[in-house]
Order: sequence, then C-alpha cells, then structure tokens
Amino acid sequence: MAQSKVLSRELGVHNIRVNTIAPGLTDTDMMKENTTQETIKDVLSRVSLKRIASTEE
Repeated sequence: MAQSKVLSRELGVHNIRVNTIAPGLTDTDMMKENTTQETIKDVLSRVSLKRIASTEE
C-alpha cells in the first residue's frame, strides 16, 4: 500500500493512475499456522462477505 501511495504521488502529475488490490486474509497453510482464531474472528467481523478469501479467487 505504501508503495502505491508513493507511486501515485510521483506518477499522478503525468496523469498516470496507480491501482492496488488488497485481498486481505486468504485461506492458506501459512495463514492457518500464523493467525490466531481471535484474529480471524476480528477480521471476519469487518469483512462484508463474512468469510476468508480462498486461493482460487
């Protein structure tokens, strides 16, 4: 995100748009190993779909 902000400031004067995709929490082995259930509940409470993204998405 920070890189996108910097790029948008630098490139905006040249009428170049910078887009960012931030998928959030994604159901992976790494996420399961490093994320507590409490954190998952907290994230889900703020996500519109009330579910974690899958890698297929």
